[in-house]
Amino acid sequence: GVDEAGLTSRLECLLSPLMASPLACTFEGSVPVEDLQQTIRHTPVEEVIRVPLSAWQAASRDRMCEALRYRLQCADSADAGTEEIRDAVTQLKKVACHPYIFEPGYALGEDLYRTSGKLETLDRILLKVLPFGHGVLV
Repeated sequence: GVDEAGLTSRLECLLSPLMASPLACTFEGSVPVEDLQQTIRHTPVEEVIRVPLSAWQAASRDRMCEALRYRLQCADSADAGTEEIRDAVTQLKKVACHPYIFEPGYALGEDLYRTSGKLETLDRILLKVLPFGHGVLV
């Protein structure tokens, strides 16, 4: 027979980088009633914010897609194409996080957060909510 627990844990390890982080509403049923009554007074607000890529990120994405198209046209077999696509998806995820991941000698400064759409938006939000004592979970 198949060890289902082992198979499940292996699948979770393989798929975890591809899965989104769970939202707080996922855990609502697992909170004890006493704790829930305590938090009703301070109910957190949860928002999912869709943020566009910065110009640098969009340009990096476009360059990577063009390079992938070229490599796929030159690929000999379907297996090579599958591997190329898998690698490209990983690289595109890195660009979506921050384009400096591909820059070995980047300068620290304002450009560090301005080149990432996510970090620039987070910086703007934090400047507005932290002075009022709000907590932020990223």
